[in-house]
Amino acid sequence: MLGLLWFAAAMLVYDGVMVVELVICAVLIAVLAMTTGGAFALKRHRKTKAAVALLAVAALPAIAVYGFLLYLDSHPIDMR
Repeated sequence: MLGLLWFAAAMLVYDGVMVVELVICAVLIAVLAMTTGGAFALKRHRKTKAAVALLAVAALPAIAVYGFLLYLDSHPIDMR
């Protein structure tokens, strides 16, 4: 989550307001926060395997979306 926040802040500083990318970052940060909260709740109820499975399932799409954001950063969309 902190890496995505840093990425969004750097994008604001260097590229200006990139609405699509910032919305993707915000949604992904929210999803990762909810997933982490759910994993902590499962861990508190002594369901460690379910917590690890939840984090593992959420990690793969998060990595894919972060890769897509890095691709968009290096190949910006020309809206002209």
